[in-house]
Amino acid sequence: MTSTAETLRTKNLAVGYQQGKAKAPTLILEGLSLELPPGRLTCLLGPNGAGKSTLMRTLAGLQAPLSGSVMLGDTNILHEEPAYIARKMSMVLTDRIEASNMTGMELVALGRTPYTNWLGILTPTDKEMIDWALDVSGARPLAQRRIHQLSDGERQKILIARALAQDTDVIILDEPTAHLDLPNRLEMMQLLHELARKTQKAILISTHELDLALRMADNLWLIGPQNHFHVGLPEELVLNGAFEAAFSRSGLCFDNQTGNFLIGTSSLTHRVTASGTLLGLAWTERALRKQGIELSTVPANGQITILADDQNNWRWRWQEAEDSTVFHSLGALIDRLKIYLARQD
Repeated sequence: MTSTAETLRTKNLAVGYQQGKAKAPTLILEGLSLELPPGRLTCLLGPNGAGKSTLMRTLAGLQAPLSGSVMLGDTNILHEEPAYIARKMSMVLTDRIEASNMTGMELVALGRTPYTNWLGILTPTDKEMIDWALDVSGARPLAQRRIHQLSDGERQKILIARALAQDTDVIILDEPTAHLDLPNRLEMMQLLHELARKTQKAILISTHELDLALRMADNLWLIGPQNHFHVGLPEELVLNGAFEAAFSRSGLCFDNQTGNFLIGTSSLTHRVTASGTLLGLAWTERALRKQGIELSTVPANGQITILADDQNNWRWRWQEAEDSTVFHSLGALIDRLKIYLARQD
């Protein structure tokens, strides 16, 4: 069930918070002229304390901006009543659900609250929207189960179904993968990406899942050093260096060739030559970097050759001068390299 959604835009938006009437407001982000296009997944990224939650609460009308506007079509939604905003924008927070004895279906039905009368009676249209939301979110098998019986990942699916049942142009999710294990994080990000396409709604999420955001997001909103705000395709922000600048730290380096973060780059003190399959090289490199060893294609006194057969039995041949040894585990190879490198120091 899709509709023609309006585009959310901000004009010179400044966000922050007021600590008291007698004090000047604390400014966090300013001059934001952003756009949330329908049918796309946008990820908001930035270090802790950069203002992600403040921005999202402001966009959702839960917090007043310091200046500027949030437009949905031709309407500044921050001047509208909460009932109007609830028909235009839904939000999924990380807060625990208190009504744990409700069924999944009952919780999803709460998404229709902005449209029901004061008795909360569901019309055929409301029921159709609830059924559609359960189906499109993959939450149908959870409909008759109690909320307290659901895992964190299953609760998130129900909350997303509730947001879909609310039938808004924009869905905002604050850390939707925060309490999930890796498989569920992957599934959740894939689901949100697909829902943006299927429903043609604008979906904005804040997340610390940097690698998944790079893979799944159509657009990134990136808060960099000194709260500089960057907007663009994930690939563009990698190519222009904005992504690396935002997240590189001492001992942590973003590899713009692979899209991965590497640990220990600054402490690499030795280099050895290696050859083999791409898969073998990739995982061997990870293991050796932890020991301060960098792989290189430049010829050196020592050479690692990575071997594998059809049964994924891996071996590492270490060649040092006339001495050649085959190891059947990375751990054994590393122990041998430590002896070799100690002699080089």
